[in-house]
Amino acid sequence: MNATSNNEEILPTPKEAVEAFEDFGCAGCCVRTSKRQALEFTEDWSDDETLVDNYMILYTICIQ
Repeated sequence: MNATSNNEEILPTPKEAVEAFEDFGCAGCCVRTSKRQALEFTEDWSDDETLVDNYMILYTICIQ
């Protein structure tokens, strides 16, 4: 088998990596918080549409 490889990897600078992690962490926190609050605020959990609507409203407020 004849193959060539390029060992050069383009890695983000530490600052870029930290910024990406912080953005993900914030969005992840909004997901968890919004999910918990939507479950608390929605009286009928079998009503999927209302549950998702409440979640999206809370997530949108959180992410801004």
